[in-house]
Amino acid sequence: MKEFISPDRIANAISMKGDSFNSFLVLEGESDYLLFKKFIDEEICKIEIGFGYEAVLEVVKLLNERSFNKVLGIIDKDFRELDNENIATLNILCTDFHDLEVSIINSDAFANVLTYHIQEKKLIEKYGDYNNFRNHLFKTLAPLSFLKWLNKKENLGIIFKSKNIDGKPLDFVKFICVTNLTYLGNELLIKSVLDYCNGKVKILIKEQELLVALEEVFNQDVDMYQLTNGHDLILLMAISLRKHVSNLNSKAITSEQIQRELFLAYEARFFRNSTLYSQIKEWELSSKVEILSV
Repeated sequence: MKEFISPDRIANAISMKGDSFNSFLVLEGESDYLLFKKFIDEEICKIEIGFGYEAVLEVVKLLNERSFNKVLGIIDKDFRELDNENIATLNILCTDFHDLEVSIINSDAFANVLTYHIQEKKLIEKYGDYNNFRNHLFKTLAPLSFLKWLNKKENLGIIFKSKNIDGKPLDFVKFICVTNLTYLGNELLIKSVLDYCNGKVKILIKEQELLVALEEVFNQDVDMYQLTNGHDLILLMAISLRKHVSNLNSKAITSEQIQRELFLAYEARFFRNSTLYSQIKEWELSSKVEILSV
């Protein structure tokens, strides 16, 4: 159904509702809506889902061309900070870090959610505190994160998730030890990724060439909060609850449940500390419209 909801259709819907709301907020996905609906008055601001950042950009572009000045689009920053890519459109804002999930994990919502699922004694023995554990998650995912960045930079055509909603994701357990939550090496990562792509897409780069390219990009000093995908962090959090910082079995809690809980735990007081919040407030002031209720 989503494929039939074009940017033009969304822009037209917003135009027709123009007199009914003070402002419109266009977001990438449905999970973003679950977060932002907590921070707006839905009688004043109407949220529309663009289903991807490209659609959000196009919807805002179409409305700007019609001189419709009550719309704001918010997209994930992804790798833009690392690639020095700037969004020139004034009414398009980016998340502070790679995506919304990373912003949430960087807040106290991270510890607030994990408290309900972990054995705190285990976490303290292994890491000392929640901050060190969070840092370990980023460190463990660094090779995969660098590989995703390399794939984007070099346009390698590698895929890391299925196009189908119910499709199986890349299996982290093939290159990350569940018990110790340690990375098992570039060779296993590359093999797992290429096996995952097999039969789905055509990869032009050879396995050994990819290993060399990953090792070269891995030496760069970058901000891990800009590099790492939040969905990957949440998947690794779920894995950690199997044997690492909890005695839960593999089906006790899913990554989808953790994501929902993180979004619920991300309070307005955390959001107000973000750069994105300040930018929205500045845009409200300059545009003379209201978006936020917090």
